Amino acid sequence: MKVTRVVGWLMLVVVILGLMAEAAMACRIMPSPMPIVRPDMPRRNPLETRSHTADITIKGAVAQVAVNAVFYNPNPFVMEGTYFFPLEANASVDNFEMDINGKMVKGELLDADKARGIYEGIVRQMKDPGLLEFVGTKMLKCRVFPMNPNSETKVKLTYSLAMKAEGGLYEFSYPFRSAKPEAGSIGSVALRVKVEQPDGLKTVYCPTHQVDVKRTGDKEATLGFEGAKVDPERDFRLYFSTSKKDVGVSVITHKPAAEDGYFMLSITPSVEEKATEAQPKSIIFVLDTSGSMAGEKIDQAKGALRYCVSSLKADDLFGLITFATEPVAFREALLPASKENVKAAQEFIDKIEARGGTAIHDALTLALKTIKGAKGLPMIVFLTDGLPTIGETNTEAILKAIAAANAEKARLFAFGVGYDVNTELLDRLAGDNRATSDYVTPKENIEVKVSNFYQKVANPVLSDLKLDIPGLKTTDVYPKALPDLFRGSQLMLLGRFQGGGAKAIKLSGTVGGKPQEFVYETTFAETADNGFLPRLWAVRKVAYLLDEIRLRGKNKELEDEIVKLGKQYGIVTPYTSFLVVEDGARPQLAQRLREAGANFDRAPRDGRGAVERAQELHKQGGATTPAPAGPSGGGHRVGFGDDEAKSLDLDRAAAAVIVTIGDKTFYRKADGYLHDSLYDEAKHKAKLIEVKPFSDEYFALLKKHSSIGIYLAKNEPIIIVIEGQAYKITKEK
Repeated sequence: MKVTRVVGWLMLVVVILGLMAEAAMACRIMPSPMPIVRPDMPRRNPLETRSHTADITIKGAVAQVAVNAVFYNPNPFVMEGTYFFPLEANASVDNFEMDINGKMVKGELLDADKARGIYEGIVRQMKDPGLLEFVGTKMLKCRVFPMNPNSETKVKLTYSLAMKAEGGLYEFSYPFRSAKPEAGSIGSVALRVKVEQPDGLKTVYCPTHQVDVKRTGDKEATLGFEGAKVDPERDFRLYFSTSKKDVGVSVITHKPAAEDGYFMLSITPSVEEKATEAQPKSIIFVLDTSGSMAGEKIDQAKGALRYCVSSLKADDLFGLITFATEPVAFREALLPASKENVKAAQEFIDKIEARGGTAIHDALTLALKTIKGAKGLPMIVFLTDGLPTIGETNTEAILKAIAAANAEKARLFAFGVGYDVNTELLDRLAGDNRATSDYVTPKENIEVKVSNFYQKVANPVLSDLKLDIPGLKTTDVYPKALPDLFRGSQLMLLGRFQGGGAKAIKLSGTVGGKPQEFVYETTFAETADNGFLPRLWAVRKVAYLLDEIRLRGKNKELEDEIVKLGKQYGIVTPYTSFLVVEDGARPQLAQRLREAGANFDRAPRDGRGAVERAQELHKQGGATTPAPAGPSGGGHRVGFGDDEAKSLDLDRAAAAVIVTIGDKTFYRKADGYLHDSLYDEAKHKAKLIEVKPFSDEYFALLKKHSSIGIYLAKNEPIIIVIEGQAYKITKEK
């Protein structure tokens, strides 16, 4: 798949009048060489970035970007400079303004060859490779004068970009790293994207930042983020797909040279529901009313039930069961969600009280008996705050009994309330019955969490999903079992592939009891532009393997695979704690990490740690939108289930050792070098090629492998493996 990217760099080469001392400034400000010191010469203070905002509108295949940046000259003297903004070939500048005493300044647009000479010239002169990843782009160049002392300089830039879609999938990137200041952090940042697609907007995914996404019907979405005192680590990247079909499918790929590729396949149904397409469902709510639910918990749970019941559609069937010492059913059979039945159910909910034991086995057995005769997709929503204490209490026996009784193949969604729940039981109940489990911690509101869940499953689109891609060999696809598809949701599959090229994707399932198949034409492109994908895939696989050990016990083969993945992709797990802390350093953290690895498969199934561990693994391994790729330091942490303070301690330790750049992971070693995770001393040392920074060989290597610019831009001594050959970019003398 050929993807179109907007790459930009905001740079201002600043000159102190009369002294000709140069500095590079941007939205990102690069270090400057020290000027010759004269007795009366004041020291130059770093230029500041007061604010940086970007307002982006994407209509059809055209993106319009408006950038506003405010710089501040904290020095008591006037400065002048040259402003650079690298642009892709298909981007055009609509307007450029720099507020210089109220005058508009125009820029000069340079082609890629002229721009390359400027980029390399700045790198050679300033001994800083921060611009190397932009070699090959054209450039906007503009002289800026004057930057008045102790005053602000405002920059306004608007440009347009014609994007090209492959298989209905678009990619947009904004150069957020270009906002990195010379020193300190940016005072305030804000980025807003509005996407409008007349053919229908399906997948909307940002792999780089935690963004708020607001969908407005099937054709429009708005997303963005903002912050104060920000030090930007990554460019902003957005993927979105278009489709007129009720269910959209799109693919993002990444394929390093001589390796199997990585793919992320998204399946996204429409947001809006047509009256003729509404699918009925059968749903039973099973609520724990034991004594431990008394007080605020039972009040919130009752509020959640009221919301769910009042939101049922007239064609739906429903049931209510409460359980304590024994289960009590609202009615013996499923009822249509008529106004009369909903009103009666609300009255039943109002009378619920909390007292007695916890008969989990009996309650679920009754629910499965009641769900018989269901129409549409059968679902059970099970909520408990305790361990089974009445009737059958053995986990394996309960699971076996439920499996035997679930002839209707009902989906069993489980909610654990608080920390005194059996996470193994709830997770396996949900997993074995084609659903999901979740946990409501003491800090969370039961009513809000269950109500939000119900909104997601209220409208089934396809059940019993099957995916087939003829002619393409795929491996290690997660999740292993495809969940049901609900309107307004977004499923993400991550996996490996061999080969590539144009393929037909066949998605089939059941709609209202009838089989249905969708066919999509797409391309599994052999591109190396989506470096975030390998790590996302590895995180999901590690989460799956850890969950298998957590729920089914110790397994040496799985542990070895976790260690292998952890090393290559910089993922810190209970089995790869050695990646972060060596013996003798941070002794308390080292001891905790060793204990985590030794006890992971024997950890308690209940308690705060068990709940937090389950929540973390669900988040990393689930089929919903994956978490954004981690920042350029620290890797990922999976499977510890720590509280916030301990997690922060571990993250800091990881950030000091692990550095992730693009699709590669590096480790900061005692020799002062960043070591590529693929570097094997026994294999590569004999043929290791040393390259002096900023030498002719250095720039020749960049010309031969232009993709390594992103790694050299880190500006640290580095050992890197490119297409099987190891290079050592030595320390500058």
